[in-house]
Amino acid sequence: MTDKKNEIAKSHVDEQWINTPFSFTKIDKQCTLSQQHILFCVSSHLQEYVTRYFNEKREKGNLRSDYMFEVDKEHVAMNVPKIKLKLSELGIESSHYKDLRKTLKELLDFSVRIKIDGKAVIQHVFSNITEDIVTNGYTKQGVSYDRSKGEVELKIDPVVAKYAFDMSQGFIHHIALIARYASRLNTPRIYLFLLRQMGINKGKMTIKVPFMQLKEYLGMAKIAEDGTVEEEQYPKFSQFKKQVLDAVQEDFAKLSKEDKIDIMFTDCTPIYKRGQTRGNPEALVFKIKRTALGKAHINGKILDRKGLPKASGTKEPVVGDLFAHVVKPEKSKIPMEKCGEEQWNEFLSRIIDPSQTTLLSRVKFLGMKNQRFCIQASQEDFQLLKTLGVEKIAQEFFNCVGSFAPTFYQG
Repeated sequence: MTDKKNEIAKSHVDEQWINTPFSFTKIDKQCTLSQQHILFCVSSHLQEYVTRYFNEKREKGNLRSDYMFEVDKEHVAMNVPKIKLKLSELGIESSHYKDLRKTLKELLDFSVRIKIDGKAVIQHVFSNITEDIVTNGYTKQGVSYDRSKGEVELKIDPVVAKYAFDMSQGFIHHIALIARYASRLNTPRIYLFLLRQMGINKGKMTIKVPFMQLKEYLGMAKIAEDGTVEEEQYPKFSQFKKQVLDAVQEDFAKLSKEDKIDIMFTDCTPIYKRGQTRGNPEALVFKIKRTALGKAHINGKILDRKGLPKASGTKEPVVGDLFAHVVKPEKSKIPMEKCGEEQWNEFLSRIIDPSQTTLLSRVKFLGMKNQRFCIQASQEDFQLLKTLGVEKIAQEFFNCVGSFAPTFYQG
């Protein structure tokens, strides 16, 4: 059992977790698994911009636009960065330029359907795709061939960027490689949808979601403004259950065994309007549980590359100690002082992100300890303070960025 726990913790270190704007996840409902993976690779390279956005939002408040790449509130300029990806990230191994050009076109040259000012627009995701090559890179049987440098540079179309990076909708904290790991087209989509609903429902593990809202998110239904269904895939619920829900649940179970997913649903029950037992249900109730990998992630269990706990006193967090608290003897415990409410309220005023606000609404402020916040929270919420980035904001608030001393104490 100990070996299994160490294995999970090591996979947690190797796994990359990213924050993806919820609006960005909406465009992948029209994409293949490979294209979904590309979008998440793009998101992983945009993490510094997500962090920068929230820092600017805290400083400027309403003066900062809700769109991640806009440089002012008037929506007159878009500063969309170029993103350089290694071909290995995309799962491409061939360096032969002729084969590579065909592969890149199939993978990267795709369009999505988005709404702009109430109108449907078909737009290429990337306005520029630049291949890095070496001309006459190698010779084979007397013939010279171009060789790839192993990288490709992408520029997100500004129209897509404005639609896909609306930060007012919040973000989702998830495994970066979920689309590469998944076997079913809808596995990453339902995974992200469930994480989103868990955030909206304050971390509840049993959630009720409107059925047509899920189908619309998956790209399987088109809903008019008056609420009527204009288009629908799998009109019979029995078809949808078999082809989508059952298939994805099976994929979740497989990924859980392989320690490649942090949540899974164990049951999905249709809820009908009173008096009905057939046709489309009004809602679905998902029962969700965290997998072993998910529990390791929120508990902050970190091992080094040899599978050994990182030792205290080396400026590295101790296994299971997410906030890197300094272990103190019982007799030297720091007392809590009942003060600091003004500081706490000032700190709360800096929180902009909806996920962080929801988390802190469940936290009770008790006082100050060692000139830091002492709070009452569930163990899971206490761990989420770091996972969702609240601890970093607290470090900035106390001007102690880089310190390994705690900014939150559990009361």
